[in-house]
This record gives sequence, C-alpha cells and structure tokens, in this order.
Amino acid sequence: MMQAARRSRDDVRALEARLRVVRDPQPPADLAARLEAGIPASFGRPTTRARTRMVAALAAAGGLTAALAGVAVWIAIGLLAVGGDGTVPGTVLAGVLRPVFEATDGVQAVHIVARMRVRSGEALSFVNVDGDLLPVEAWFVVSPRDEGYRLLRARVEKGDRVWCWDGTESLVYFRRFNEAKRGVWFDYRLLWPGRWMEDMLEAPPEEVEILEHDETATEGRVLVARKGTGREPFDPVFWSEFDRETEVVWDRETGRLKSLRRWVRVSGRRLPYFETVLVEYPPVIEDDRFRLDLPADVRWRELAPEGALEAGVALSPRDVVVRIFEAAEAHDRKTLERFIESPALVDWFMTHRIELVSVGDPIRVESYPGHLVPYEVRIWTAGLFPRVRRHRLAVRNDNAEGRWVYDGGW
Repeated sequence: MMQAARRSRDDVRALEARLRVVRDPQPPADLAARLEAGIPASFGRPTTRARTRMVAALAAAGGLTAALAGVAVWIAIGLLAVGGDGTVPGTVLAGVLRPVFEATDGVQAVHIVARMRVRSGEALSFVNVDGDLLPVEAWFVVSPRDEGYRLLRARVEKGDRVWCWDGTESLVYFRRFNEAKRGVWFDYRLLWPGRWMEDMLEAPPEEVEILEHDETATEGRVLVARKGTGREPFDPVFWSEFDRETEVVWDRETGRLKSLRRWVRVSGRRLPYFETVLVEYPPVIEDDRFRLDLPADVRWRELAPEGALEAGVALSPRDVVVRIFEAAEAHDRKTLERFIESPALVDWFMTHRIELVSVGDPIRVESYPGHLVPYEVRIWTAGLFPRVRRHRLAVRNDNAEGRWVYDGGW
C-alpha cells in the first residue's frame, strides 16, 4: 500500500514537472486581446493551486494517461474559468461579447424570424411553459449610432397581434378580436439582437457563468447561464424570473450575431424558450412594411372616460380586481368598461356566468410595471358543474390618469 501511494505521488510530481514546460495553445490574436482585457496576464501565468489540485485528482482517479488527456482539455477550454467553483467574472464575458454587441447594435436595419414559447394575449416576455414554440417575426430600422441612436420604424408580428411604429404613430391590431389600439409602446428590445447581448453585459458579474465558449476561423459561440429573479413561493412566469441559459453565435468576419437560443429551467428540465430561425441585416426595409391597414369594421380599445377617480385612481390593485369580478358576476357593463379596454372581453363577461371565490395579495415582479393579483373563480360554460380557474390578473396604472386598469391574465 505504501509503495503504491509513493508511486502515485511520484507520478503526480512527474506530471507536474512535465506541465511546467508545456505551453498553453495560443488562441486567435483577436480572442487573446479580448481575454487579456478581461483577465490581465491570462496567458503565460504560472501554474495555480487550482490547476495543481486538478492534476493530482485526475492522476489519482485515472492514472497518468487519463490525467494527461484531462489536463489537455482543461488547458484548451479552461482559461475562462477562475476559481474552483467554475464561475466566470463578468469582465471575461465583456471581453467576449462586447465586440459582438458593438458590431450588431451598430446596424441600421434588422429582420428577425424566431420561434418563442409565448401565449396568446400575453407579452413576449411571458413564458408559456405548457405551450409550443410559436412563430414571431420582426423588422426594425434605427438611426445611426453617431446621430443619437433611436428607433425610426418597427413592426412585430405574433399569432394574435401585429404592432407597428411608422415613426409617427404606434398602432397594435389584435387579430383574434378584430380590435385595435393607438399609442401602445412595445418593448422592441426583446427582439433586438444588440439588446440580447447588452442584457448579459449589464448583469452583475456574480450572477453570470460561462458554461461553454469556442471560436473557429468563421464563427464564435458562447453559452451563458444566469440565475432568475423569481419570488418564492410563486412559480416564475416571465423570462427574467427563471434560471436560464442563452447561446450566442456570431460571425467572426463581421462580428455580427448569427443566431441566438434561450432556455429556461423548469422542474429540473431545460426547456427551450426562444430560438432564431433567421437573422439578417438588409440594407433597406421599405416603408410599406411599417404601415398597418385595418379592416373597416375594426373595434377600438379604449376605457370609458367617466368615473376615473372611482374607477381606478383611488383604488388599490386588489380593489380593482375585486371590482372587475364583482361586475362580471352582476353583468354590469358600465363598470367593466371602466377597467377593461377590450370590447370583446367585456362581451364575454356579459354572456357568461362567473362566481368570484377569492382574490389574493398583489405581487410585484421585476419585468412588469404593474401588479399581478392572484384570483380564483368558478366559470359556467356548459352543463351543471363549473370549472375552477386560478390565475393572476395583471393590472397597471402607468397611464395619463394614473388609473389601475386590466392588462391581461384572463
């Protein structure tokens, strides 16, 4: 036993001596420069204790040959890992992604075709964990960066709606209900390639981990993990609330993003949330793309103007949800129209039997400007027995009157 242990220690010492004279393979010049900006003296630094411990563990576990193979892999890809826990400082991510961000965010036009796990009637940041990946398409034109970056024109389409900004007016058309609304601003950054990388670059370094990173002569790739901001005991619903991973692939020649994929962690599984099908940077997008022709019989979404104080300003978010469901029970159209813009939803409440069971305390989430209010109702749609619905009604008051109004969740 003692002789075997002595041989193992001798093997480790011999391996360490050989590694002292082994030079790490040098990466491409541009990658080396970026890594040096993130971690000074990344290349040619002396052997660290972490490396010595890893060598000893590999040698003890699998012998000298296995250790050499394992250390070769570690030398090739382990330069980005700092410390024994595998975490990577944000400066390294900045060194890798900032040039990609600057090249991509500096373009004047982008066309995106993607698939997202979204749900009808919800914002793009809402993750429909029980649904399918659905098509989303977007076109953007922006001013040059040196002219004060701003959105000039935009169009975003998903199954239930189309949003357009022609540079003068913002307009959204809800296809399913044949309804439209003016003055709706859409957070286009959810589909803007430069913003995807900016979001990772702005993250606190301790919250970000590079899982994989490789570059060839033609493209680069990085896979990044980040912790979610969800609140226990509530399940996450928006993208930023989930523990998540993002994969960025870029073109080495232009520096521009080629593709992006995102996953969320749900009950221990890795669930695809977003993937690009096409990312292109056309020199011109015709102005007609940003015009929205509406049907002649379209109905407009707007709130009843009377009773603003009674309707929303002086009420709490929970009060508003209680008022909505009590009005639905009583088939009180006038009250419903004070809180709900959609004529189709008001019609639905007026023609169905609803019974309020409970309303919970409002919840604030990082990615939503209003409140999410838990509720439970019984709904009679057919037959003698109702079905129970438990969900969270979204209400917000970022309007000119400061009124709390319905914003989704039914």
